[in-house]
Amino acid sequence: LEDYKDNKYVLESAFGAMRTMSSSYTTAVQASHQQQFSDSSYSQSSMSSPARVLLLPLDALRPSVCRIMGRHPSSIPLQRDGCAFLSNVAVDMDQQVVSVVSKDEITAVVQALAMYGAPDVWGCACFCLKNYTYEDRNLRMLLKLYDPFLLDLLQSIVTSIDQRQQLAIITNTSIRRQIREDANQIRQSLELFKAEEEEMEEITYSSLVDAIQGMFLDEAIGTILGDILNNPERQLSTKLICFGISKLRELSSITSDKGPDAAAGKNGTHDERSNDIERDNSTMSVKTSNFQCVVSNPLVWKAILNTMDEQIGNIEIQQAGCGAIQFWINEDSNTSKEQLIQFDAKYALDIVVAAANLHGDALIQETLKTMETVCLKGLAAGTAVVDNEGGEEGNVRSSTVSQTNS
Repeated sequence: LEDYKDNKYVLESAFGAMRTMSSSYTTAVQASHQQQFSDSSYSQSSMSSPARVLLLPLDALRPSVCRIMGRHPSSIPLQRDGCAFLSNVAVDMDQQVVSVVSKDEITAVVQALAMYGAPDVWGCACFCLKNYTYEDRNLRMLLKLYDPFLLDLLQSIVTSIDQRQQLAIITNTSIRRQIREDANQIRQSLELFKAEEEEMEEITYSSLVDAIQGMFLDEAIGTILGDILNNPERQLSTKLICFGISKLRELSSITSDKGPDAAAGKNGTHDERSNDIERDNSTMSVKTSNFQCVVSNPLVWKAILNTMDEQIGNIEIQQAGCGAIQFWINEDSNTSKEQLIQFDAKYALDIVVAAANLHGDALIQETLKTMETVCLKGLAAGTAVVDNEGGEEGNVRSSTVSQTNS
């Protein structure tokens, strides 16, 4: 695969062999299970045949197969056999489970499915995706990457089959029926899972909104960071992520009626007998305390920028992130500049540049201009940017703050 990565004729032979070998493993395991049910004396250990261990070295070829499929998108044999191979190695017939596949594997199969007028590829790609949908994490990844593109694509394939267009060369009715059935099953699985996820997201959204409304500032910030922006185990909707970012912006600007101490997350009382001037001063103190509590927290910047980086293709999340950054810089450019430079000004700028190039949104473009002014001035002054794990972190950051104040 590596020596002949540009020779599609050699690769087509190799892919055909890999498909046959992976199919042989599946067939052997199925036969073993049948023997186990028919022979009570059959033991699981007797399955240590060459066919069973065959999958181990084949499984390691997944990344190479994905790269080659992407390199040769017009080769029908490579796309067809590549999908069949990826399907076979993803299914553990022994344990009757489907593995969690990578983003590259899903991308390779969906791109193969999108080959117009290639019914041979459609059959293998649909069968592969159907296997993937038996694992919830694969369903979630499919929706995250290709919703609604995949649903529309599957519908167009079903329509083409029903109209017998592009499939006139297929005389085998059973193949045509199998493609239609697999495509419909994938669509149904995706739509059902999507509905369930949206229902759970709405419940999560409502509960978090209600909970955060009654929290003190520090607790609210911790909840947003921990449960929304920094939660790797939960695949959150755009609505919830945007809420988390927008809420951080809102928290930095609100005026609490519980007094400056309460706004900082501590129990406090407000002197109702204060005169109007004292109340105005208290209100200003609360607002300043809220702003500093949010904007001076490096975890807030890290969470927002990392989320924007991971969701660079999502314009709503980019708008929410840029809106918060733009607001904070306009409110207090010195504090914001300190936090940007302490975190990593170049990384932050690169994210907004990528978002601006990708989306061309007015708000993102405006944020880019503002950040270029703020970040580049700090970097041009000789400010060092050190990773969080850098050995000289303390000295460098002290110097950074000093230069910024100067």
